[in-house]
Amino acid sequence: MILHAILVDDEQLAIDGLTVFPWESYGVELAAAFLDPRAAFAWCKSHPVDVVIADVRMPGMTGIELAAAMRSSLPDVLVILLSGHSEFSFAQEALRHGVFRYVLKPIDDEEFGLALQDAADVLAERENQKHWTKRIARDFWFRERLLDRRVASDAQDLALLDHGDDGEREFAVFVVTTERDLTLMTQSVEGVRGCSTLRHGEWTVLVGIESCEEFCAWLERHDLHAGMSRSQRGTTNLREAFLEARNAAAARFVMPDRCLIRSEDIPVADQKMVCEAMVEAGALAEKIAMLDDADCSAEVRGLFERLIRYGASADAIRRAAFFLAVGVQRLLAVGAGGRIGTDVESAIASIPDLFSLIDDAYSVHELATRFTDATAAVQATVFRLRSQERADARLSRALDFIHRSYRSPISLDDVAEHVGMNASRFSVWFKSRKGMNYIDYLTQYRIENAKRLLLSDGSRIRDVAEQTGFGDPRYFGQVFKRLVGVTPGRFQLLHRPCDTEVEINGTLDE
Repeated sequence: MILHAILVDDEQLAIDGLTVFPWESYGVELAAAFLDPRAAFAWCKSHPVDVVIADVRMPGMTGIELAAAMRSSLPDVLVILLSGHSEFSFAQEALRHGVFRYVLKPIDDEEFGLALQDAADVLAERENQKHWTKRIARDFWFRERLLDRRVASDAQDLALLDHGDDGEREFAVFVVTTERDLTLMTQSVEGVRGCSTLRHGEWTVLVGIESCEEFCAWLERHDLHAGMSRSQRGTTNLREAFLEARNAAAARFVMPDRCLIRSEDIPVADQKMVCEAMVEAGALAEKIAMLDDADCSAEVRGLFERLIRYGASADAIRRAAFFLAVGVQRLLAVGAGGRIGTDVESAIASIPDLFSLIDDAYSVHELATRFTDATAAVQATVFRLRSQERADARLSRALDFIHRSYRSPISLDDVAEHVGMNASRFSVWFKSRKGMNYIDYLTQYRIENAKRLLLSDGSRIRDVAEQTGFGDPRYFGQVFKRLVGVTPGRFQLLHRPCDTEVEINGTLDE
């Protein structure tokens, strides 16, 4: 299935940058690009479009206004908004208009690709739902009503569904989550007037009100989890009852200890506070991405606790977690800094995939705990990588200073002061990084340079000793023999070309 997408941005440079994105690898065809959002909206009305990618800030019509227009006229089209950090204040309004994803600028190819993949999954799921609807003819009326569609003959199809009922009896809708075939299981259950599935693992059951308590007991005996709608009379409100039951079933994410959740048991959400918490999620994601020195674990945990207290839905909580995951992902990308190596790769591999965690978490409590742990792990990893980077840079400065100054008398204090450390701490730190103490490293470096100078034409041992920071030729000769195994004069005789005359200082020769 190839998805058709369009780009909408008032900056040609931004459009040019996304045009080269590998759309085909995500099963997406970039159908068109527009600088004018109104022209893009008009084009969508007459062309097949699945996904609209739009900038938030555009003259004439903002990305949010475009999303609202699409939702009103073309509700099946998914909208992905592109936004900078400072524009998270738009999150509240964007959520109201059903924006599918927020992607932060500057755009990260992996993050943008994940958004496209999510869109493809959602649209594929919609196609599967349509496919399932067409396959099961005996559930046609029930499915069409759940999808809020009209049918050719309500009375005839309703008679088939309700076994001759007049359509005015009271009923309740249950949404049951199970991998088992509930159609077969409920065939002989009293009071069940219809059973169908719109997506994998989710079953919708229509039960007469007089049999609801017995059906609840049946669910408990079979260890099945469900959400139950309020009582309804007639089938006019079947769609509303189905959505109530689905919301009740989804509330198990917040109330994991409940096997059956009734619609009236769900607390009314404080939408204003939920939206404010969503904006806080965006700000916290930015804080995480910027690697604030403070530990963000408590703030992440507090955000989830507030969302629960405000009565946020499972979808809202997962969306807040997605915002945080984007921040954590950016932190990891920036923290690694493009460095490669076994240590870096091992550190990154040990961090859980937060985006998978959002989808797989059984409950908000599990999500909050694992998400907080993962966020702390990412921060600790990045801190360690950056500490390593700072330590490498400090070592480079120390070695550079030694290599530039070895000809002069330089002490441990001199090098320590150059890199901003006290002498005793620098001594321990230098040995841990180089495997030898400072004076041994300096001596070896001086001797290596002395060996090079001794082999040059016309070199005198006394001059070499002075040029490599030893000063005293006799001491130079002692150190040289201890490290090289021969005196400087013997070294010259052994390693210079045979036709070169060598002047040897007798006091230093063997």
